[in-house]
Amino acid sequence: MRFFHTQLIVSRHTTHVPGLRKTAAFRNRSSCDMCLSGDTLDCMLRLNEDTKWNAAVADDEPAVFLQLQPEQDGPNLRIDLFSLQLFLRVCEAKSIARAADLENIAASAVSKRISDLETRLRIKLFHRTSRGLEPTSAAQSLIHHARVLMRDITQMETELAHHAAGVSGQVRIYASVSTIVQHLPVELRSFIADHPSIGVELQECSSTEAVDAVCENLADIGIFGGVVPREGLRIIPYLSDRIVVLTPPDHPLSTRSSVRFEEFPDYNLIGPKKGSYLDHLVLRAASELDRPLKIPIRLNGFDTVASMVETGLGIGLVPEGCAARYASGGNFAVLRLDDDWALRQWNICVQEGATLPPPVRLLLDHLTRGIA
Repeated sequence: MRFFHTQLIVSRHTTHVPGLRKTAAFRNRSSCDMCLSGDTLDCMLRLNEDTKWNAAVADDEPAVFLQLQPEQDGPNLRIDLFSLQLFLRVCEAKSIARAADLENIAASAVSKRISDLETRLRIKLFHRTSRGLEPTSAAQSLIHHARVLMRDITQMETELAHHAAGVSGQVRIYASVSTIVQHLPVELRSFIADHPSIGVELQECSSTEAVDAVCENLADIGIFGGVVPREGLRIIPYLSDRIVVLTPPDHPLSTRSSVRFEEFPDYNLIGPKKGSYLDHLVLRAASELDRPLKIPIRLNGFDTVASMVETGLGIGLVPEGCAARYASGGNFAVLRLDDDWALRQWNICVQEGATLPPPVRLLLDHLTRGIA
């Protein structure tokens, strides 16, 4: 079992330490940094029933007793951030001397930090090669965790600085009409109340357009439905909603609580905007039917769809959140659509690996708070 020092007691004679029993002892001539004994002092370990002590003794000098505690099975992980920063510098520079120059400190200080880090972690961090210092396989794992830790520390410092000084700027969002009319108003109201110096530019668009806008740096944040595969994007699940069926109160379906899409060919359907997420879902479901849909008109915007349904032109598909508002006036019936695709998933996308400006980072955190 290994031990480390935790408590200092000074006494002129070892027998003055209450309870100390000379049941086991050994001496060595090595230096003890923890008790500052130096090379000329002897270190003596005495054991009693309850306490383990280290005594650094010299002739006619007070004995320095350090209480020892058993170390945990794993490495001693009292690691300071600066040592990790120097470790990453050495990995990048492949040289202690170059890393020291980059950090503007002595090479001996860098070497000591790396040595201490190896001692604490009980692993070898570097191999010497013709190309310089190369990290060991164990160090490769440490590189990953150190970078994540440094990034999180930087993020923490940035966010705290923002709270202290306030942040100003502009955030560009491209989003579908479904999220704009259902969810974003409440989210943006609370965000702007907390950050009045940050402006938000909101553009209504299709899911494909939202993704394209982020890829082309026309938008900072895109909100889209379904799977729109693109390279170079970070995708974050946002929320889900359900599509329901809106009918006039005198429609043949109005007395029912639910309907399946396979029944739609019997009725006129107010079609969604071409290219929209909902249009994609409808076309995919229609391809599995043996009869064509009857779509007399296509519209962009759920308010206009509701207006057409109210006139009796056909039935419409709208998000459940919108339908509740329309049905409150008694001019519509709302039916559940009993198809799996009626439950839609919305996602947020930003550029992968990009350092987001502080206003964008704050809004993204606001929109995704509570999301695992």
